[in-house]
Amino acid sequence: MKYPMIKSSSVAVALLVTCAFFIALSVAATDDHAGHDHATGAEKEPKAFGLIAADEHAGHGHDEAIDPTAFCGEHQMFEREDALCNPGLITALQPGDGLQVRLAAADVAEKAGITVSLPQKMTTADGVMFTGRSEFNRNRLARLTAVTGGVVRTAAGMVGQRVRKGELLAEIASPEASALRGQLGAALAHQAQIEAAWQREQDLYARGISSRLEFQQAKADQLAAHSEVEQLREQAMSFGVAEKGATLARLRAPLSGVIVDKLVGTGDVVSAGAPLFTIADPEALWVELAVPESRIAQVQVGATVEASFSGLPDHLFHGRILQVGAALDERSRTLMAVAEIANPGGLLKAGMFGQVKLHTAAAGEALVVPMSAVQSIDQVNYVFVRREAGLFELRRVETGAKQQGLVTIVHGLKGDEPVVIAQGFALKSEVLKARLGASCADH
Repeated sequence: MKYPMIKSSSVAVALLVTCAFFIALSVAATDDHAGHDHATGAEKEPKAFGLIAADEHAGHGHDEAIDPTAFCGEHQMFEREDALCNPGLITALQPGDGLQVRLAAADVAEKAGITVSLPQKMTTADGVMFTGRSEFNRNRLARLTAVTGGVVRTAAGMVGQRVRKGELLAEIASPEASALRGQLGAALAHQAQIEAAWQREQDLYARGISSRLEFQQAKADQLAAHSEVEQLREQAMSFGVAEKGATLARLRAPLSGVIVDKLVGTGDVVSAGAPLFTIADPEALWVELAVPESRIAQVQVGATVEASFSGLPDHLFHGRILQVGAALDERSRTLMAVAEIANPGGLLKAGMFGQVKLHTAAAGEALVVPMSAVQSIDQVNYVFVRREAGLFELRRVETGAKQQGLVTIVHGLKGDEPVVIAQGFALKSEVLKARLGASCADH
């Protein structure tokens, strides 16, 4: 995609001019400030050759509360709009808001190689793009722990190996398991004895030899014996202890999947609750999305998505929004949403970053600018919009997907606004210097 260039210069000339600007700032005479009166808005010729004529602002008092009527005669604007007089206001800007930056002279931008271009329009087809990160599906994830302490007799499998549901993973020789096995054996023997007595009592009662009270007591004993056996069987099942054979606690895979973590080996002594294995089903993964506040209304449970990942450029993964968060992150002002995507063959791995297109009802267009146009300050994105010769606006924007050297501007910019696409760092450096105490802020 080609951009219409409003003004350009060679890289060499830009670098020479930028260096000259920093030298000029350092040697500018300070005596020219005598008698400068801001109250009258009196003007003087700007110093040559800095980007910003900033040494003539004595008496501004910028660290105090901003007077909405205060006017900067040097920059010819109200101080409440001036990014150099009041750089602290930058942090309060919302997407679409901006502050002004005026250069020392109208031709400084040309000499510094500052180039502008109009944003371009890109068709968004039927969706909007978000950045996503793949994760294991927590509905198909199992973290296995030892149900009893003891010595590990066997520990099967290795990380990355596929296992089937019910497959034996580990056996633990445990005194607790042995005691439980003994209790179950005794309960089974007692149950057999009670069953025999119950059968005999039924026969005697039917012939009128035994009383009804004796018959009811035998029935109660039979039920109690059966309940005890069932209780011990459930405990043995949770331990993986069989009614016959070796007295070992057995750990089996609760689902089919892949071993993603193994923390035990044969001969290890483990305690109850110690983590042993983690198993995940890779056939369906989750993709976590950070949804900007302005896009929340478009993210609904059940909406279809299409994901692509840089490590797998020839594959597209399809799925649906599974859940949408209930609260915004206070710092990033984004909402967490989760999409579940099909992953046949387990090709996609957990922890990969990619682009996720959320399909919406109608097609649309988005504005894009070169990535060089976006300047980051305190991890917040801005662009410089040219207002007139020598005057620029530091505009906060909300960015979206990046591709082929372009970045989508989701909010904060119009299609007819010329944006600085080259040498924007020179303007950014002036703003940062003002925050550190240079320019207007040093008075």
